[in-house]
Amino acid sequence: MKLGTSTNMFYRHRGENVKPSYAEKVAMIADAGFDVADIHFCDSVRPRWNDALASDGWERAIDEAGEVAAARGITFSQSHSPFNPYLFTRGRQPDAETLELLAEMTRRSIIASGKLGVKWMVFHPLNDTANCEYDTDIELKTNREYYAPILEQCKKAGVGMALENMFNFSPADYRRSYCENPEDLISLVDSFADPAVGICWDFGHANFMISDQPRALRKVGSRLKATHVQDNRGDVDSHLIPFVGGNIKWEKIMPCLREIGYEGDFVYEAQNYTQDFPDALKPDAAKFAVEVGRYLLRMYEGNN
Repeated sequence: MKLGTSTNMFYRHRGENVKPSYAEKVAMIADAGFDVADIHFCDSVRPRWNDALASDGWERAIDEAGEVAAARGITFSQSHSPFNPYLFTRGRQPDAETLELLAEMTRRSIIASGKLGVKWMVFHPLNDTANCEYDTDIELKTNREYYAPILEQCKKAGVGMALENMFNFSPADYRRSYCENPEDLISLVDSFADPAVGICWDFGHANFMISDQPRALRKVGSRLKATHVQDNRGDVDSHLIPFVGGNIKWEKIMPCLREIGYEGDFVYEAQNYTQDFPDALKPDAAKFAVEVGRYLLRMYEGNN
C-alpha cells in the first residue's frame, strides 16, 4: 500500500482564489515525499475557480501534469470526478447549462484520468429525493441509469469506477442519504456485476454514520479499491489529516485494512488541513502529513 494525497491539498493560495496548476500541485506532492497522487477534478464545475479542466487548454494542462509526475516518480492512483450535489434533489434541480457543464467536465475528467494512468476514479452516489423520500429500489435504479453510460466511458479510457460512501451533508437535515451505509453501497456496486466497479471508502464520511468502521469494512471486503483518508469529530466534514483534530480510531482501522486484504493505496483527501497555511509553511505541513501517513502504514504492517 502506497501513501498519496489528492491534489486538493494544494488547491489554493491563502486568501486567494488563484490556484496552482495541476503540474505545480503534482510537483508539491513529490516534494513532500508522497508516492502517488489523486487528481481532483471537482473544481472544474465551479466557474469562479477557473479550473484548467474547464479551459480550452485542458489537454495540455493534463499532459504537463503527467510529464511532471513521470519526471518526479509520481504515479496517479486515483482521481475524483466532478459532481453536483443537487442532482435528483427535490426542488433544487440544476439548470440545463449547469447539467451540460457537468456532463462535459465528467467526460474530460475521464479522458484525463485515462491519459494519466489512473486506476480508480471516484464518483458520488446520487441521493434521489425527487422521485422518492427514501426507497432503496428507486435510489438504486436512479444511480444505475445515471452511471451506466459513464461507466462505459470509464472502461473505454481504462479507468475503474469507485463509488464512495456518503452522508447527509446538511447538519440541519436528519433525513437519511443513499449509500451512507455499507449495505446500500454494496448493493449498488454488486448490481453492476462488473470488476470495473468498486468502492472508495471515505473514513471521514463514515465517522458521521458508523460507530464501528472495521465492521463496515469487513462487509465491503474485496470491493474496496480506493480510499479518502480524512479525519473529523463526526460533526463537521473537516477533511483533516489523521490525529489532527479528529477522533477516528485509526488503531482499529489500519489492521482491518490488512485483514480484508486491501490492495489499493492510502490517499489523503485533507484539503482543510493545509488551506490556511501561508505558502511558505505548506511544504513543511505536507511533509508532516507524510510522517503521519508513514506511521499509519507501519500500523497497517503491524510494526507500531
